[in-house]
Amino acid sequence: SFVGGGGKPSLLTLDMLESMKRAGVIRFSYGIESGSQKMLDIMKKGTTVEQNINAIKLTKKAGIPVSANMIFGMPGENLQSLEETKRFLIDTGLNTNQFFGAWATAYPGTPLFDYMKEKNMVSDTREYLFKVGSIGNYIYNFSELPLHVLKRKVKNILDQVDMAYCYRNKQYRKFFIKCCSLLFSNTASYIKRAMLSLVGNKSEMELRKVKMIFLNFLRKN
Repeated sequence: SFVGGGGKPSLLTLDMLESMKRAGVIRFSYGIESGSQKMLDIMKKGTTVEQNINAIKLTKKAGIPVSANMIFGMPGENLQSLEETKRFLIDTGLNTNQFFGAWATAYPGTPLFDYMKEKNMVSDTREYLFKVGSIGNYIYNFSELPLHVLKRKVKNILDQVDMAYCYRNKQYRKFFIKCCSLLFSNTASYIKRAMLSLVGNKSEMELRKVKMIFLNFLRKN
């Protein structure tokens, strides 16, 4: 069995994919990066959104499970490009288990690293290299959006893509749970801010407990 990675969407055909399946390929991953043509051009991917959509559809038609790699926060990223990426993920029928989303990261020797140096975004290269591989910490924002807006928008995209997947595949129970979780999360954020302003940080732990109790109830019923 083999797992294919880094496929070039513009070069694939159905016959090629079917041959790969017969040869033992059990999964194929594409470096899609974005559902926005503007962002693909900025990244010099040499592909079009239509080619990427077609590649995913052909791979599914050949009976090969497909996954994709996506990048958020590149230079030029804005609300429109993020909406285009969300629409791409929904239209291709992917969910968050079928694509890996990463923040744009500038590695030495890449054009993005040169861009970061030109913009004076880093002064100590040695310190930057120690931090750049850290998991869960997004340090540099290359997009056109404030960082908190970018993070919130990407989170919303992930939630909406999963909800669309559940609805399309008639997983109504999961769809309902995700809707309630999203609604409760948004409501709780407002309640939390109000409570913190009144009684301090002790309320944060209590809100987490209430949220977990509520979600466990939904899963059991």
